[in-house]
Amino acid sequence: MLNLNNLQQITGNNQKLMESLLSQFLAITDDDLKKLYQAILHVNHTEVASLAHRIKGASATVGADQLASIAAELESKAKAGLGNYLTLYNQLTENYKALQSAVADL
Repeated sequence: MLNLNNLQQITGNNQKLMESLLSQFLAITDDDLKKLYQAILHVNHTEVASLAHRIKGASATVGADQLASIAAELESKAKAGLGNYLTLYNQLTENYKALQSAVADL
């Protein structure tokens, strides 16, 4: 669910800094998921791709590898203009909720 190796390297294994970065990540990703849902509703392929890319990068940085993988798939689909993004969006939100719980348990 959450691979902390990269985050530990970035922060020099500083627990407080890791917690702060994870908290910021969750807040930003929560906002991005709301924007992503609106972009999906409006079938805005460019915005879907952009937000998925942003979520992918942030997720990879903090070690949320599964979330990054789903976002990458959504980004790819949006760049191709394939539409029907709701299944992947639902996977993103389910994974995000599980990630929130994992972070809370740290």
